[in-house]
Amino acid sequence: MESAVNSETAVRTVQTTDRRQQVMIGTLPDDFLRVSNGPDHHDPNLYAQFQNYQQPVQTVSRLSVTIAQATLVKNYGLTKMDPYVRLRVGNSVVETHTAVNGGKSPVWNKVFIITLQPGIDSIYLEIFDERSFALDDKIAWAHIVIPEQIFSGETVDEWYQLSGKQGEQKEGSINIIFSHSMAPVRLTYSIPNANPGLYPLPHSQQIVMVPAAGVPMMAPYYQSSGVVQPMYSYYPTGQQQIPSSQQYPQQGTIQQSPQQAPQQAPQPTAEDIEKDVDMLVEMFPGFERAIIQSMLEDNRFNKESTINQLLSISS
Repeated sequence: MESAVNSETAVRTVQTTDRRQQVMIGTLPDDFLRVSNGPDHHDPNLYAQFQNYQQPVQTVSRLSVTIAQATLVKNYGLTKMDPYVRLRVGNSVVETHTAVNGGKSPVWNKVFIITLQPGIDSIYLEIFDERSFALDDKIAWAHIVIPEQIFSGETVDEWYQLSGKQGEQKEGSINIIFSHSMAPVRLTYSIPNANPGLYPLPHSQQIVMVPAAGVPMMAPYYQSSGVVQPMYSYYPTGQQQIPSSQQYPQQGTIQQSPQQAPQQAPQPTAEDIEKDVDMLVEMFPGFERAIIQSMLEDNRFNKESTINQLLSISS
């Protein structure tokens, strides 16, 4: 009887020893008692390496094109001619405002800041006469090579011949001002399949881009896998940015359609516009008056939006 008890005790001792050997003792890992999402889990040491890594600053080539004025040889309107310019630089297409009653001597003083893609060495422009009850009539066009001097820091102010119904380079001329600059852009790398719940993104790894007029803004966002990817958003001038919570409603919410359309703000008078331009010129003496007035028109005469745009460019 005693031998049976001793053998049973020995078996229990062996089992207890085996179980104790399976118990994890000492320093526990960082992910102890944490739920892992499978392949999304990553070593925090790898994340620390990315945190300490600084990507070199890259630059973006920016072309500034000012459509100043034009001198045309003929008025193609029945009673008046309201010209505007359509400009194409690579895949970018922009337009000036309409010079009402501009006739044969329209003035725009419109400034465009366009990201210049590699391989683009020329621009193409067309001048249209805006019609009220018919299609706009194309009255002149020109294919202009971008001056090489601007890439050395110079500003080129030239008159270029226009072609049209009168013949090749016989439709008049247009005054265009070219300049060029390099804008810094800092982007960061992201860890594929990183788990933001375990290892949140450090503040030093946020995406930073220098804002500029007419260039898409970039902001980071998370996907379900936790990968930080850039999201491009472009807001047309004069429109307010819509928060992401309003653009993409959460699940379970019901969007109600507005009962009435918002009333448009009254257009300011010419005297009010001049006062606003004078105030902005005093606030930003480093910008020309024509550039400030053009930005104010792009923002639908909204002073706050114009001030924010000028601050973003000057910073």
